[in-house]
Amino acid sequence: MVEKSDFDRVFAENQRARTDFLMVMVRPNPAGFPRLGMIIAKRILGRAVDRNRVKRCV
Repeated sequence: MVEKSDFDRVFAENQRARTDFLMVMVRPNPAGFPRLGMIIAKRILGRAVDRNRVKRCV
């Protein structure tokens, strides 16, 4: 997922599961295939290069 509107829909209509280190939001996808979007807060990893590395590793 890349578009802001995609993330807005997930935040508005979702089911959540949460632990101390991770929150997962799930929403049915009408496209018929799974999609993944990730947000990592600056307060968790301050440098953009670190946030992007985590996204690539997942």
